[in-house]
Amino acid sequence: MPETATPVTGILLVDKPAGPSSAQVVAVVKALTGSPRVGHGGTLDPFATGLLPVLVGREYTREADRLLAGDKAYRVTVRLGSETDTCDPTGRVVAVGPRPLPPADAIATALPRFTGEVLQEPPAYSALKVAGRPLYWYARHDRPLAPEARPVRIVRSCCLRCSTALSILSSASRRMSSAGTVSLRFAFRWVPPPPLCGCCLRA
Repeated sequence: MPETATPVTGILLVDKPAGPSSAQVVAVVKALTGSPRVGHGGTLDPFATGLLPVLVGREYTREADRLLAGDKAYRVTVRLGSETDTCDPTGRVVAVGPRPLPPADAIATALPRFTGEVLQEPPAYSALKVAGRPLYWYARHDRPLAPEARPVRIVRSCCLRCSTALSILSSASRRMSSAGTVSLRFAFRWVPPPPLCGCCLRA
């Protein structure tokens, strides 16, 4: 009798490079493991890099919400002075802020204001699903949706480096949010406050 291979199950931490989407990473893991049940623990945009938890096996995918209910930390680079329709570097510029840009000390002082419990409006180009389709699908088909704001909690934000782009470390809690990942793309539209200048994620 031929030996039966032991199925691969567990949580894989994939160091995702810039380029592939989270769904493409899942497809690769599914092909390599042969498991029919593979999912991820939170969407990373194609341009983003970082650890992507990939759940392999039914016992893990069905417990995704419980296993991945903890806080998350993000390190992002924000480009100041302009805003895109997607809130990231892949979109077209829709607004340009006044010059000169705020000084570094003004930005550092403003950051603590954007912590605590906030209502977050998912951007039109997010992966949040409505009726089985991600919001970006509707936006790309000229049918943008505006889902209700969701409560989230930003635990801590600090400025790591400030030049023409701003590097921010933020810890966000999902405990108050509905299903899905916290979208830092929209959160950082508030940093610095809108009257000062526009901004969008760069990395």
